[in-house]
Amino acid sequence: MSVPVGEASSLIQNDTRWEKKLLQAQTFKAEGNELYKSKDYTKAVGKYHRALLFLRAIKSNGFLPLSFLMPKEEPIPECDQKQIDQVMVDCYSNLAG
Repeated sequence: MSVPVGEASSLIQNDTRWEKKLLQAQTFKAEGNELYKSKDYTKAVGKYHRALLFLRAIKSNGFLPLSFLMPKEEPIPECDQKQIDQVMVDCYSNLAG
């Protein structure tokens, strides 16, 4: 189950755990895939866009304004970084298709 739009933006800004953000991004991507299969393209695009927002939040960790005030996360392991990159590529590919 995905997070409503207003709560999603709050979660992106307030939750510093990249694992939760990745899980939510994967959920949005899967929901987008289902919507695309049912030919609801407008809603599918919205789901892919939300997934990308979560993925960008992961990538920007440490580069946000005042990020020095936030607790530092452990570096993302390379195998997980590849998974994040793959979900991003999938979302962009689905948006282009």
